[in-house]
Amino acid sequence: MVDAKCERCMRREVCSLRSLPEKTLPWVVEAHRSPGSEWDRTHRIGRALRGCGSSPGYVEDWRIAGALSAEDVSELLRSIVENQDVSLAHLCSFCRQYQGPLFDDSRWGERMA
Repeated sequence: MVDAKCERCMRREVCSLRSLPEKTLPWVVEAHRSPGSEWDRTHRIGRALRGCGSSPGYVEDWRIAGALSAEDVSELLRSIVENQDVSLAHLCSFCRQYQGPLFDDSRWGERMA
């Protein structure tokens, strides 16, 4: 996670947004690994991101905080479904409150492969 936004953000020591994706990550990983069709998986991941059952979720809180837009949530869900692995860096990749060096998506994509 060296190149993750959360590790490079100038606000990382005071960021109140990071704890929610950290707590949500295990549920997103489980939803991603569960068997079923792509449609089923997409909806399980979406529920985990929003907060369903034991998953605390975070996307609605981040939208209220201004860190995500509705389009960001859709793009995040699509990118999770298409990738083989899910990490905290992936969940935080759309943070609009990120403050730090420019984030190179191509380098991050190579690390996910």
